[in-house]
Amino acid sequence: MNHERTLLHTAFLLPAFAVSGLVLLAGGCSQPVGTDEHHGADEAALTAAQCSYFDVNGTTTICHHTGSAKHPYTIIKTSEQGCINGHAGHAHDYVAVGDPTCQGGGCLPVNAPCDATLPCCEGLLCQSGTCIDPCAAAPCQNGGACAATESGYTCTCAPGFTGTNCEIDIDECAANPCVTGVCTDQVNGYTCDCAPGWTGANCDTEIDECAASPCVNGDCVDGTNQYECLCYPGWTGTNCETQLCVPTTCAAQGATCGSIADGCGGTLDCGSCASGFTCQSGTCQPPAPTCPCETLDAWQAFVANETAYADCIDYESFNYPFVYLKGQTHITWNGGDLGTGIAASPANEQLGEPQQCSGVWAGYGPQSLPVNDAELQVCLDRIREIAASRGLTCGP
Repeated sequence: MNHERTLLHTAFLLPAFAVSGLVLLAGGCSQPVGTDEHHGADEAALTAAQCSYFDVNGTTTICHHTGSAKHPYTIIKTSEQGCINGHAGHAHDYVAVGDPTCQGGGCLPVNAPCDATLPCCEGLLCQSGTCIDPCAAAPCQNGGACAATESGYTCTCAPGFTGTNCEIDIDECAANPCVTGVCTDQVNGYTCDCAPGWTGANCDTEIDECAASPCVNGDCVDGTNQYECLCYPGWTGTNCETQLCVPTTCAAQGATCGSIADGCGGTLDCGSCASGFTCQSGTCQPPAPTCPCETLDAWQAFVANETAYADCIDYESFNYPFVYLKGQTHITWNGGDLGTGIAASPANEQLGEPQQCSGVWAGYGPQSLPVNDAELQVCLDRIREIAASRGLTCGP
């Protein structure tokens, strides 16, 4: 197209000739007879501006309205000036842009002069005589989709935006969706910062602090951001994890005297023993058996005064518990000779002697006392100890 050149056009009528149903005309043409609804409004015609705009290498192609019922339109290729002089204003003529066979399927591109003969192409708007793209300036913000309308354009906004140009970020927090939390607006969404003890997208679910079964030995009572343990008997602590101490009793431990531990860090007083008894590990024990003969004068005098022992006879290894520590001193008693010493022996049925202990010493003669089994054993052991103190071992 050449918008700067000036065409000199001499208006004269060339003979018309038909080629395959198309009539090619050069220069001007006569007004058509009758009307046609093929394209455009009644009496609408292309404009001089369109003749110039669509001039390509000195030629403008138009669809000329013939008025013929069989061939209502024919293609004409003419000069820019011929288009202006012969067809601008010719009812129903239009430029053959995008419509090479004049079937009415063409449209005017962006920036093309527009009129009622042809519509602007899809997405364009005829405004002030020019096809413009109302969306060329990208008026729709934030990812909105622009579409041309008869009056301008409309924006289809991306999710989360609104407004004529999608310039407004929708405040999803405006409806206060966070039940128990702080709302933070985002594009096409929001987040909730929940208060302690709450969860969920909208902080509408109370956290069950008892779900983890924190109460070891008790029942859990859920609260907001807390819980309480109702401990079973005998247990204490935040989670009922500590067993309460139940003190024992003297009877439970079989104690009858003295002080014993109560099992909880304290002590129990279990009383005292009767006279002669001693308290051992919480129980009253009778006095330890003694050798009664140690109280005899003859026994005591022998132990204190005898300087040397003659012998120590011990028959207990023969299952006969008899021990006799003989001294070297002899005394006369009732006209007879008696050796000094101390002894302990079981009963002798043949001699009619009871189980006893005895001692012999000058001035006291023989002295003896009956003994029980426990006392006998003590006397036997005591005699062995006295002999050992002088370096003498008792034996059969």
